[in-house]
Amino acid sequence: PDLPRNMYANSRINPVKKLLSQFYVKNALKVQGRFDGYIYLTEAMKDVINPSAPYVVVEGIASECPCLSVEKSEPPAVMYAGAMSDKYGVGNLIEAFLKLPEGNAQLWLFGYGDYSEKVVEYAERYPQIKYFGRVERSEIIKHEQEATLLVNVRNVGDEFTAYSFPSKTIEYMNSGTPLLTTRLPGIPSDYYDYAYFIEDNSVDSIYVGMKNALDAGKQQL
Repeated sequence: PDLPRNMYANSRINPVKKLLSQFYVKNALKVQGRFDGYIYLTEAMKDVINPSAPYVVVEGIASECPCLSVEKSEPPAVMYAGAMSDKYGVGNLIEAFLKLPEGNAQLWLFGYGDYSEKVVEYAERYPQIKYFGRVERSEIIKHEQEATLLVNVRNVGDEFTAYSFPSKTIEYMNSGTPLLTTRLPGIPSDYYDYAYFIEDNSVDSIYVGMKNALDAGKQQL
C-alpha cells in the first residue's frame, strides 16, 4: 500500500521509532525489487519497485454496498470527511462552496487537523457551513448516506498522489451517494464513469464541479 521510501515520513514520530524505522526502510529498499510478483495499490508503483515483474493493481477492498433507502438532506448537503488540512484542499473547498447561492445547500465538514480553527471561524460566520469535528465512524457513515454529494479535492500535482489511492474513494462510493473528486493519477480509469471528476482543486474548478453535480437533479444523482 505504500512505497518503502515514503514509509514513516512523519517527522513527529518519537526518536526511538524514527531510528528503528530508518533501519527498516533501508533494508526494505534493498529487497523491494527481488520478488516474483507484486500486488500494488496504484499502477505507478511498478515503475519504482520492479518494472519487469508480474503484478496486479488492487486499490482497496469494500464490503457489500448497504444501498439503504435513507432520507436525503434538505437543503442538499455537500460533505467532506477527513483531515482538516489546507494541503488537502479544505480551504479551496470552503471558498468554492461560498460561491454557491446562499440557502441552496449546506457544507458538512468532519475531521480534525491544522485547519480546524479556521473551519470553526467559517462555521461561526456562515450558518450554511456545519463543522462536526471528530466523531465516531458510524456517525460519518450515516451522514455520508444522507448527504447529496461527497467530495475529495486533493491536489493532483502532489507527487505522492500517483502512488496513493484514497480509501475515502471506496468508502464514499459504497455509501450510495455521488462522489466529486479531483482526477488523481492513482485513481484508475475504471472509475471515470461512476463519479464526478474535476481536473484540479482550484476554487473555480471545485465550484463548477459542485454546481454541475447539484444541478443534475435527483434522478441522475
